Amino acid sequence: MACAYRSGHLVESLDQSTLCIPLYVLSKEYTRVYKECLKQINLTFTQFIVMMVLWNMDDLGVGEMKVKEIGNCLCLDSGTLTPVLKKLETKGFVLRSRSETDARDLCIRLTDQGICLRRDVLTIQDTMKERMDISPDKAERIDILLRELLSLLAEEFEQKTGEDVITSLKDFIKTEDKV
Repeated sequence: MACAYRSGHLVESLDQSTLCIPLYVLSKEYTRVYKECLKQINLTFTQFIVMMVLWNMDDLGVGEMKVKEIGNCLCLDSGTLTPVLKKLETKGFVLRSRSETDARDLCIRLTDQGICLRRDVLTIQDTMKERMDISPDKAERIDILLRELLSLLAEEFEQKTGEDVITSLKDFIKTEDKV
């Protein structure tokens, strides 16, 4: 497999069986471009994706989520999520509280300010669409392929471990209402 990365572009084709390299580069570069836009609203990329999950669940009528559920959606552990959620609470976007049914569970809910932040994010997403210059049809095809890949990975994980710890991820994969 021969490839070179110059000026932000893979310039030679990769062996089709080696998806890890283009996926890695895509993830890194897509995150970098998003970070630039998110500076406008003082969010990190991780804070942004946590808010995306919360907005998506809010759209579905779910008032609050457990930290564990958010972690399952994003494949992040509580050690990674806790400082992110504390920062989002400090910024006034979420409230953290102990579950009334099980004090071990920490529940997260959007504040009014967190709900209003979504308008700013929609502007950023429009900017990203312009920068990427991808037609809606192509974006939909990419989305379908990515969700299929995530689904395959979720199935493989379940088969290897016998555990279904990423149910929320599979639910996200099936979600047709994309934020």
